[in-house]
Amino acid sequence: MSIVENLKFTMRVCEMFYNENLTQKEIAASLNISRPQVCRILAHARESGLVSVHLNYPDTEESFFEHKIRELYGLTEVYVYDIGSDGLPNSLELLAQKSVGLFDACIRDNSRVGVMAGRSILEFAKALPRCKNRGLEFVPLSGGNAASGCEWFANSNAQLFASKTGGKHYVLNAPAYLSSVEVKNILENEESIREVTEKWGTCQTAIIGIGTVNVSSSAGRAGDLSEKDIDLLISDGASVSICCSYLNKSGKEIHNAVTEKFIGASISQLKNTSSIAIAIGAEKVPAICSALMGDCIDVLITSLETARLIVNEN
Repeated sequence: MSIVENLKFTMRVCEMFYNENLTQKEIAASLNISRPQVCRILAHARESGLVSVHLNYPDTEESFFEHKIRELYGLTEVYVYDIGSDGLPNSLELLAQKSVGLFDACIRDNSRVGVMAGRSILEFAKALPRCKNRGLEFVPLSGGNAASGCEWFANSNAQLFASKTGGKHYVLNAPAYLSSVEVKNILENEESIREVTEKWGTCQTAIIGIGTVNVSSSAGRAGDLSEKDIDLLISDGASVSICCSYLNKSGKEIHNAVTEKFIGASISQLKNTSSIAIAIGAEKVPAICSALMGDCIDVLITSLETARLIVNEN
C-alpha cells in the first residue's frame, strides 16, 4: 500500500495542515516523511473528495456577476466592484480607487505596456500609488488631435503611468486621425513615429477603454471624428471602438474610409497582447457586449451596476 492510499495517515496529514495550520515542512518533520510526500497526500485528498475547499466570498453579488460574465463570454478574468450609481460625477474615480490593486497583479515587472486614450484609463493612472521602479515601459497606442491638448490622450496617460511607477514612456508625435490616407502613410514612415508604432506588437499588456460610436465618445469629444465620420461608421454597423478599431454588434472588425485614416493600434496589432479593459455606464453596455463578442478583451474591470446590465443583455 502506498502512503497516499493509507486513509488514516492521509486524514492525519490533512488535520495537521487544515486544522492545526502546520506547514508542509513542519508536517514532514513531525511524521518523518518527505515534503513531496506531504504534497502528494494533500493533492490526493482533494482529488478523491476527502477534502473540499469552500471559498467564502466577501461580496456574493459581485462574485455572482463576475462568474456569470466569465461564463457568458469565456473570459478568464472579470472584476466587478460595487461603487453605487454609475451616474455619480466621480464614478470613474471610485472604480479606479477600488480596482487599482489589480495593476500589480496584471502587469509583470520589466514588461512593455500599451496605453490607450480615455478618461477611465486616466483615473486608473491617477489612483496608482507611487512605487519603486519595476522596469516598465509605457507605449501610447494612439496620438491626439486637439491643438490645446487633452489630459486623457494616450501620450498623457502613458506619461502618468511612467511617472507613478518610475518607468519609461514613449511619445507618439502624431494625430490620431488624419485628413487623408496619403497623409497618414507619409507620417507613418517618419522615423520618430515608426519607432513607437513598431512597439505596439511587442507589448505584453495593453490598458484600454471601450468606446461608444457617437458624438459624446472620447473620439468625438476630442475632435478626432466629425459627425459625418460617425454617421458613416454607424451606417456600416459600428457599435464599439476598441483602440483604433471599430467592431459591429457581433464583434467583427469593420473597415471603411474612416478607419483607414487612424494612426493608432488596431486589435489585430494587439492580438498577442493581454488587454485590460476598464468601462462602466449604461450607455456603454451594448459596446461592452460587442467588444466581449469580438474576443479582444482578456480582463474586464467594471461596476456592479454595469455588470447587471451586461448580464441582462444576454
